[in-house]
Amino acid sequence: MSKVTKRVEDKGKHLFNEEVAKPELIFLTTDEEYDQIYFLPFNRDYKYRDDLADSFNEFGFQGSIDIIETDIIDGVIRKYVAEGQHRMITARRLAITCIGQICTHKFKDIPQLVKYVALKNNTNKKWTAENYVHVYTYLKYIPYQLLTALTKTCAYSVSTVAAMLHGFRSRYCVGGLIETGRFTINLYPETDYTLELCAKLSKYGVLTARMALALHYVASLANFDEAKFTAMYIKEYECVKELKLDDFTDIFQSWIIE
Repeated sequence: MSKVTKRVEDKGKHLFNEEVAKPELIFLTTDEEYDQIYFLPFNRDYKYRDDLADSFNEFGFQGSIDIIETDIIDGVIRKYVAEGQHRMITARRLAITCIGQICTHKFKDIPQLVKYVALKNNTNKKWTAENYVHVYTYLKYIPYQLLTALTKTCAYSVSTVAAMLHGFRSRYCVGGLIETGRFTINLYPETDYTLELCAKLSKYGVLTARMALALHYVASLANFDEAKFTAMYIKEYECVKELKLDDFTDIFQSWIIE
């Protein structure tokens, strides 16, 4: 027998002799059992659903909900519903048994847990930037708290404001940072000024998100003149708003060139 064949054989024995971890199932029937399972405070809203109730009444509870066990939320080991909130609350109201499968993965940090929950809840509707920001704001990530507060003061999306705060010239570049808990703020005063200027200019015509991002960059230039820009904005807005551009930077910058 060759050494290669021997290694393959040994590897095969190891794989087949190794005990395979079986998923742990739990059955929730009584109020006391249901009370042992918590809802994640940052997950999307859940509620009793008539369509699920009709299905459960006809076919019984199907499949299982996904449950995680961790202490990284508040320092206390608890079981949480990662996926299946609607089914669990509906089954409890109907007083029928809900089946849960416990995830055995040990989460190393909050971003990994958030990623897991988001993936589990992407079947019907993918998580948006707003969902991720809501999570990290609840978990007291300061950049996300500031982002949430500032977004409430303007008409722009959380992605647009986040791009301004971080320093991107496109809102599509910031998504990965938001989702992984790595979003940081580099330009808070500058963003606050841009949003204030957007509000002032809105009396002459509302800036789209792309216009606002272009203005954010142009306003950071050393030769930016607010009065001059405003005069040109009033004059050119009707023409500019008809343009289907990805980036208005060149046009806005031309307005402030001597």
